Amino acid sequence: MALRSRSSAPAASKTARVRRTRGLRIWPYAATGLVVGGLITLVSQFPAAWAAQWITSGTDGRVKLLDARGTIWRGSAVLGVGGGAGSRDARMLPGRLSWNLQTARWPDSYRPALRLALDHACCLQRPAEVLLSPAWGGGAFTLKDLDLHVPASVLEGLGTPWNTMALDGALSLTVAQWGGSFSEGRFAQQGKARLQLTSLTSRVTTVKPVGSYRVTFDAGDGERPGPLRFTLETLQGALQLSGQGELAGNGWRFNGEAGTEPRHRAALANVLNLIGTRNGPIIFRIRP
Repeated sequence: MALRSRSSAPAASKTARVRRTRGLRIWPYAATGLVVGGLITLVSQFPAAWAAQWITSGTDGRVKLLDARGTIWRGSAVLGVGGGAGSRDARMLPGRLSWNLQTARWPDSYRPALRLALDHACCLQRPAEVLLSPAWGGGAFTLKDLDLHVPASVLEGLGTPWNTMALDGALSLTVAQWGGSFSEGRFAQQGKARLQLTSLTSRVTTVKPVGSYRVTFDAGDGERPGPLRFTLETLQGALQLSGQGELAGNGWRFNGEAGTEPRHRAALANVLNLIGTRNGPIIFRIRP
């Protein structure tokens, strides 16, 4: 019996050491799991109000999300536009913008991505989708199925001269698909979009409506980095507007003209003076 007692003691000690060693090896993995799990839980609960603050700050107050509810993954807010930091001319859209952010995969690859679905009962004809693929030193995005319809009065939120003109009418923005990528300090984009202003009226003129207009945006095919070009044209109306412009790395440029028939000249004088400088008896050069 004594021999058995002496031989079992070293075995028990060895077993205890093995258990302690295994415990020490498992501990780093357990700690890492706890940290990662905690971070995932924390990120999943990021309040929507934080995202609203980021967007407002990132756009210098030109896009506003108020009364944000939910999380950054699923939430809603009141959407509006403003004239920039310090501006008090913000105009909010009726109803609420809702979003749903999910993990996804970039098309035809194994790159991780985020899919953002946007819906707005008053202003989006159907949900729009944004696919984001962040990468080290760059990233890419695509925007699909944007069909936005809002009252033209929201432009007053942008400040001067829109708040003076106080436009009314219909504004629509249509984008079938728009994509862009950023890598090695270069930004390339592709796609086409259309902005249409229909049956516009203004409080600074008795001519009603002043006209309907369309702005077409063309970012090319994305094969070669280049400027975003846009064209302004008049669909109908007493106030005739036309022009071309582009947005490049050094800013945006626009060359346009505004004019009217002699019988409307007096009634549209205030509008013409707000948007341009006189370049003849009827034609005004539109200020960029």
